[in-house]
Formats: sequence, structure tokens, C-alpha cells
Amino acid sequence: MSHKNDECLTTRRILDAFYKSEKDSSILSLAMDGCIELDEHVFQDVAVKQAIEHLLCCQDCQAWRIASLEPDLFKWRTERKARCKKYCCTSMFMAVTDERVDLNVRFELFRGEDPCWMIGGYYAFAHYCPWCGSTLPDRPFEDSPDAFVTID
Repeated sequence: MSHKNDECLTTRRILDAFYKSEKDSSILSLAMDGCIELDEHVFQDVAVKQAIEHLLCCQDCQAWRIASLEPDLFKWRTERKARCKKYCCTSMFMAVTDERVDLNVRFELFRGEDPCWMIGGYYAFAHYCPWCGSTLPDRPFEDSPDAFVTID
């Protein structure tokens, strides 16, 4: 077995054990995405830090992460990306799909016949996106606009 295969197997074993031992693995996910700096305050275990560093530059280990370590996360990310592409911008996507945002936007047929974009619960009859300025469609962005995104 080659040195690279040994290093990959060690990396996967370490990351799998760490991932399963944590109640909240979001810090590990952020580190494996390259979003946070790997310092001794975040990962005190040197082996975990080295495993993350290896994963960040190894395509085989990145593929393993997607297929084996966090398949649900990557399925969710893929689905979310596909949904987001249907909207004019990510701010509108969040306003329509996440009930926790400060300003919700909804499509409704006013009196059952006139297309209307409601902003903050008020009939606004908006024609342009308040964030990006794109012309709003006279229908919902998706077939089921009431399907809120759940972010855990």
C-alpha cells in the first residue's frame, strides 16, 4: 500500500471518529470546507488538525467526505442550491423560504385573481425585488412556495 493510501486511511479514520464523537460537528464541517482557520484553539488535537489539512488538499478524501462522512449535508446543499437558482437572488430566496427572517415575502393572488407579492404580511403589489431590483414574476418562484426551508 502506498504512503498516500495510508495517509488517506488514517485521515478518514480520525475524521470519522471525531465527527461521531461531537454533538455538534458544524465546526468540523466548516474546517473541512476551508471556512475557518485551523489553530490550536479550535482543534486542540494535532491529529485532527493534520487530518483536516490532508482532506483539504486530497480529492479522494474530499470525495469520501461527500459520499460517506456527510452525505446528508451534501444532499441538502445540492437541493438547496437547485432551489435557490429558481429565485432572482439569495435574499429573495431567504425571504420567501425561511420563516425566521425579519422580512418575509410571499406570493398571493389578491382576491383570487390578481398576482400580488406580499412583503412583511402587507399587500405590496411589488413589481421589483427589494434586494436586487429584478422584475418579479406574476407567479411564485416555485410550485410550492409555502415549503419553508428548515435549517438545523
